[in-house]
Amino acid sequence: MLGVTVRDGINSGMLTGSRMRAASPEVTVTAGLGDERLRHIDQESFGLVADGPDEMRRVARECVRDNVDKMKINISGDEFVSHARAEVTTLTDPELAAFVEVARAFGKTIACHARSSKSVKMAVAHGIDCIYHCDYADEEALDALESVKDTSFVGPAFGLVHNCVKEGDVVGITPEVCESMGLFRRFDMCCASYHEIRKRGIRVVIGGDYGFSVTPMGQNARDIQHFVDYFGISPVEALTSATRIGAQLMGFGDELGMVREGYLADLLLVDGNPVADVSLLQHQANLSMIMKDGVVYKDPRGAVADAGLVAAE
Repeated sequence: MLGVTVRDGINSGMLTGSRMRAASPEVTVTAGLGDERLRHIDQESFGLVADGPDEMRRVARECVRDNVDKMKINISGDEFVSHARAEVTTLTDPELAAFVEVARAFGKTIACHARSSKSVKMAVAHGIDCIYHCDYADEEALDALESVKDTSFVGPAFGLVHNCVKEGDVVGITPEVCESMGLFRRFDMCCASYHEIRKRGIRVVIGGDYGFSVTPMGQNARDIQHFVDYFGISPVEALTSATRIGAQLMGFGDELGMVREGYLADLLLVDGNPVADVSLLQHQANLSMIMKDGVVYKDPRGAVADAGLVAAE
């Protein structure tokens, strides 16, 4: 698996890169998100398909065998799947229980795709560590999330729906397409859910659903501004989601995410004040210094020296 290989290359020093955890492919069921097979075309997609508790255990064990850190399962559908839209809960409780049983036995953390209200409640009931989306969470689901706010995290993965609705024309996702897929409604439901999630003090992380044509890799820092613009989250809280809270989810909560004695020296020096303007983080030119574990990978002193030479000329 590519993620495992890259993680191991970084950890061994063979590759230069950020700290990362390797995740499994998304596990799904027949007709769930990630199953794009047709009766006349047996085409593979991004999902590992398993039906029933026994198959769930087998596939979960295969993920463990691949040496992943985190395991992901799709509990609900999605608007991008014609046969299982977002408010459809595709997984059964025994299937989820079997998957979680294996993951916990091997000490793995678990993430899930959960857009429907029922899927959110199932995720909470089974102790999922990171519950992605929660767009259609009703009051009962929000209460459930609040009850586990000290042990679980949520992540809107808002970039995909944002870019489809606001910028989709560039890849052919017209307003008419968005309307037919229900993306305008999902956009509004997601914003409403995260306003409530903020009020309840539930921990929210950035990231997710980047790497499509409409959400190219490298745009992840836009999430921070989305939190401010659409969820009513303050700039400081949004930056905390991207640093300290993200570190907690990755299992680095006592080592990363804060600038203080005893923490690892992973530091980013920004040209400007991101508390006043979080969009500064979206532009590489504003990242004056990048340090990981005390090693400087981008040195501002070099930039200053170069500027001095240019000025002298």
